[in-house]
Amino acid sequence: MRIVLLQEALCFAWCVWFLIRGGILRDQWLDPFWLIAYAVGVGILVLNEVRTLGAHRWTNDGGEMSFSEQLLDSVNYPNHAWASELWGPIGTRFHALHHLFPRLPYHNLGKAHRRLTEGLPADSIYHQTSAESLFSEIAALWRRSRTAQRGDVIAAEPAESNRAVPST
Repeated sequence: MRIVLLQEALCFAWCVWFLIRGGILRDQWLDPFWLIAYAVGVGILVLNEVRTLGAHRWTNDGGEMSFSEQLLDSVNYPNHAWASELWGPIGTRFHALHHLFPRLPYHNLGKAHRRLTEGLPADSIYHQTSAESLFSEIAALWRRSRTAQRGDVIAAEPAESNRAVPST
């Protein structure tokens, strides 16, 4: 663990030196370009981490999962297409569908999702993979995490309470 902390500290120190050195050579304290580049980079990394958190429900306790359980742990976001395209432009919107058909091209996921939801029976487990929004799913993850930290039994979310996972 110490080596990781040392590595992080040295990388941070190198980045700070890089920013200051460039400014000193040009008689500036800090070069605004590098500050903006850093802020944009951090923003992209944060967005990617939030997308990663929202792509799954994270309900597994560490054991092996069946294919159906893996599918139910993944999330589709079919609603709010205009907003979802901003945070999930290349397949994160239909992450559960991507797990179901990994070779399906990203540009066909929306059409495939519509066909599946129209063609599958109402009690299909595929319908349980859809969530209202990324923020609602992150909030549900936060609630489950807080419940688990208190040592309580993890309460199922309303959308998850009627899950019937068939045995495989």
